[in-house]
Order: sequence, then C-alpha cells, then structure tokens
Amino acid sequence: MCNVHYEPLDILSGDSYVIRNINSDETFICLVDGMGKGISASLSAMLSSSSINYYVDHICKKDKPFDFEHFLGYIFDFLQPTLLEDEAISAHFILLDKENNRLDYAIFSMPPIICYSKLNGLSKIKSNNIPFSKYGKSFKVDSVSLDGVEKFLVHSDGLNENGVGEGENTYSSYLQNDFVQSDSIESFQSMIDEKITEAEDDITYIYLKNTTL
Repeated sequence: MCNVHYEPLDILSGDSYVIRNINSDETFICLVDGMGKGISASLSAMLSSSSINYYVDHICKKDKPFDFEHFLGYIFDFLQPTLLEDEAISAHFILLDKENNRLDYAIFSMPPIICYSKLNGLSKIKSNNIPFSKYGKSFKVDSVSLDGVEKFLVHSDGLNENGVGEGENTYSSYLQNDFVQSDSIESFQSMIDEKITEAEDDITYIYLKNTTL
C-alpha cells in the first residue's frame, strides 16, 4: 500500500513524484527534488516527471519489459541538455518487485529510504549516486531484499531539514521515532504537524506498507 503526502511551499514546487504500476508485479516510484527554489527548480521537477511518464507509457504500450538501467540512461539523455551549468537534480528512482519482494534503487543525493521491521528494527538505504548534473552519465543501481520489512519511507529533504519550533533542532531529530511509532500515513502526519508549525520548503514523502508479507 502506497500513500503520498505532497505539500508544496508555493505554486512553483521544486518537488515532484511519479508512481506507476508497470505490471502486476512491478511498481516504479520516483521522487525528484530540483535544486534551489522558484522557476528553475520547478521546471526541472516538471520536466523530470514528464519524461518519466512518457517513458513508462511508451514501454507499457509496446508491452516491453521495464529495463531499469536503460530507463536511467534515457532520463540522463533527456534532462542533461535542459540543465544549466551549475544546476543539479536530486532524485529517488525505485523499482519495487512484489513477486520477489525486492527493491531495486538508484538514489541521487537524496535522504536515505527508512525501512522498519519488528524483527530487525530500523535500517536505511543510503544514496548510491551523486546528483544529476549537466556533465557525466555514470550511475549505479543496487538491490535490497524487503524480506521482513513492514514499511518504508521515501522523502525529500524538505521533511527532515525543516526547523522545529523556535529552537535550532530540525525534524530529523524526531523523524525516525515518529515513523516507527506510526501505523499509517495519517498518524505519521499527525506527529509531524505537532512538531513542524511552519513549512520552510516543499515537503513530500511516500509512505509504503509492505503488503507482500
């Protein structure tokens, strides 16, 4: 079960997300965070989502298998010419394989995916790539088993870096514990609202429960 909280700071949001069922066994998830704020970040985020949706639609229409690495190469080719010299894009790219209970991922300088199981507790899937930029095309795809994982959280840095109250703390001090204690996106968001009184950036997160267990 996949739920999304999307809270843009302004009309022009630097965050965007895509969740697409490739077939009955595979779900593709993407969360993009354009560098900076305003028009540039918003355009980068929108272009990313548009190119991703086009690729998925093209593959699904032709009934071809989804090749994760080929997809990432396509995204690089599409986005690099649109980026400015000093511009970069951070992103989570995830392929959830429900048949094999496996997660394939390429994380480009985004906060770690937070996983939780009663047996093993909390674990993190950390970034394995530098941000997208105008130059360079190397990337790495890794896989991790979801055996025993009951839920996991994918989020942009607007959540963990947001200030809390009038002190110098950020929500990162509370994020992991609140996620462990929550049993739904509604209860998790309630805990967030108790601590974050004013958003300072776009806040986007995807709350997933592993229904294959």
